[in-house]
Amino acid sequence: MNCVTETPDAAHILDLPAAGSQRRVGVAAAMAPAPPPLLLPSCDFYPEWLAEAHGEMHGPVGELGCWMLPGGVLGGGGIAGARGRSLVARDLTPPYVRGLLDSDSLPDAPHRPGRTVRRVAGTVAGIATPGYDTFGHWLLDILPRLWTLRETLGREAVAMRLAMPAGLPAWGRGMLAALGVSLDRLIPYDPAQELLEAEMLVLPSLAHEEYRFHPGANRFFDTVVARLCPVRAPQSPRRIFVSRAGWAAGAAAMRRVVNGEEIAGMLEALGFVTVHPERLAWPDQVALFAGADLVVGEHGSALKNLLFAPAGTAVINLHFLNMTQSGIAALRGHRMMYLDSDIEEVSPDGVVAYRIDPGKLLACVDAAMAAGS
Repeated sequence: MNCVTETPDAAHILDLPAAGSQRRVGVAAAMAPAPPPLLLPSCDFYPEWLAEAHGEMHGPVGELGCWMLPGGVLGGGGIAGARGRSLVARDLTPPYVRGLLDSDSLPDAPHRPGRTVRRVAGTVAGIATPGYDTFGHWLLDILPRLWTLRETLGREAVAMRLAMPAGLPAWGRGMLAALGVSLDRLIPYDPAQELLEAEMLVLPSLAHEEYRFHPGANRFFDTVVARLCPVRAPQSPRRIFVSRAGWAAGAAAMRRVVNGEEIAGMLEALGFVTVHPERLAWPDQVALFAGADLVVGEHGSALKNLLFAPAGTAVINLHFLNMTQSGIAALRGHRMMYLDSDIEEVSPDGVVAYRIDPGKLLACVDAAMAAGS
């Protein structure tokens, strides 16, 4: 089954076959695994529709591979373009990006005029997405494209140059280096000022369709764990509470739990260790989650490290935002639970302050412990 293209809805969008791109398939189509059922029924823990949506993470995922586009260009956030238009494909364009392209609200998309074109000879791969400045999108979207590239092109991919926006975070460079990617392979470009045109542009598939993961992606995440933390440290905590209390900037600062200290204290009394992953080097974050049995965390980028947690890990997700954690649970075989929050205030600048009910959280923890016993 091949379900990688979509009919564009706007004149400034072009699909990849229409742009003259050829497809090389590396991984056959498959069914995304079904997520284990949620630990507790809805009751007062989460909206009833959420359990149904959780189960819907099971479904078909099309073949994965690479689009080979002669003379293709890259604009802001790694969005590809050709013939003065922006390009889309279901296996390349995350749903939030497609919405922005449809509404023409990305100022640095390839179809937008006013930038110089910098031409690069040879073959260049584009693995970035517009979320390249967000840790979670590296784990969900960007790093797995290295796996797709290698699965599809084999030895050709080993030294292939990688185009990246010039504002690449230092921690992003560190993640690439940790996976053995030489930073000499990077070709930086300034999305605000230029388009990068490659003699041959290679665009590897995402490992998911709308965060319904291809089961083959397990090979990538298992390889990361084996590379970065082959032996579990004896002192690594089994129960962790992933706190966002230290975030004070960017999108992460737009929500906060008002009784975070109370929640942390309650969990610590049950043997949990409160962790702030942003204070740890990425290999240490991988090791932390790879050794955990029970994880409680506020929904956000740090919780995406559950991609490195083993099957059977129990997860309690606080303050639902989207279905990405259900996609991770399906791929990795996690028993999980959503716990809705009570919104106390939304500030004039959009900061959401919410409260977690300690009694409900305790009931979720009891269910998670019972499931693991």
